[in-house]
Amino acid sequence: PGPTPAQGGGTNQGAGGGSGGQGNGGNQGAGGGGGRGGQGRGPPSATNPHNHPFHPENLWPNYNSNLFGQYKARGIIMRVLKQKIRSGALPPLPLSPHLASTDLLDKTMCPSMHFNGFCNGRCPKILDHVPYTEAEYQALVDWAAANYPTSNE
Repeated sequence: PGPTPAQGGGTNQGAGGGSGGQGNGGNQGAGGGGGRGGQGRGPPSATNPHNHPFHPENLWPNYNSNLFGQYKARGIIMRVLKQKIRSGALPPLPLSPHLASTDLLDKTMCPSMHFNGFCNGRCPKILDHVPYTEAEYQALVDWAAANYPTSNE
């Protein structure tokens, strides 16, 4: 037996369509629909903290709260931070050394993972979701000290 519809498993409703949950959508037959498809790349783990609803136990085990805890405490919504960067109100984030060889147009560090210690399973910057040394983090630390917002306005 798999997850219940409430847990994201969907229902098995045949030709009439279904009411799939947030997970794999179930087997709806010809009616289709339901569910949002898989939410990421498997269950959360020490090496894959990306596919989860937010729970403190799902925080990235490599999160550097010594460097970024003060910024996380500000409660800035990452969408707001990214909009400020795109609009030019804030300068771009530092480049990620882990994205240099990718075909991404935006090769900057993932702010959600590094500032907050979690991200989502569909993040295009998933290759940046790796531990950094303090020396590798220095550019992001300097950026945050000069630019990290104090509010979501």
